[in-house]
Amino acid sequence: MNVLDERGKGFYEEPSTREIDEFLDKYPFSIPQEFYDFYRKYNGFKLINQDLMFVYRFDAPFGTREKLEFEMFLPSDTLFLNYDTRAGVSFPIGMVPFVDVQEGEIVISLREDSFGKIYFCESNPTISKMSEDTFEAEIAKFKPSENQFPGTMKELADSFTELVKILELEEW
Repeated sequence: MNVLDERGKGFYEEPSTREIDEFLDKYPFSIPQEFYDFYRKYNGFKLINQDLMFVYRFDAPFGTREKLEFEMFLPSDTLFLNYDTRAGVSFPIGMVPFVDVQEGEIVISLREDSFGKIYFCESNPTISKMSEDTFEAEIAKFKPSENQFPGTMKELADSFTELVKILELEEW
């Protein structure tokens, strides 16, 4: 079942792109049109029925998990953070988190070297036994082609559209 079916009451009622437009005006990033259109139309997606959960499954385990589970796409008013300070940020510069997943994030890349790709990021300077400065320096070295990252960084999809197509809606 496609998560973007006719369950209109599951979507935020008043989609707004003001936050996205303000972000794009402030930073030298562009975002994939499919991602922008999704937020313009739906402003994230939240299930009203608490018994339903999105489940994304992987063919092989990664990190300490065999699957990811999350309940919503973040609404646009919390989607674009203040990127002037990066304290506590666990993903590379030029990536925007749009799903919070138990101590990790699903992010979309706005970087030239991986534009539009979707990644799962999970990292913690305490677990990595690094100072915040060293941790940030290691994150700054991130290159998608070399997959060097202090923690788990896994490509989930080549695009937002591809990610949406492979999500499953599961009733618990």
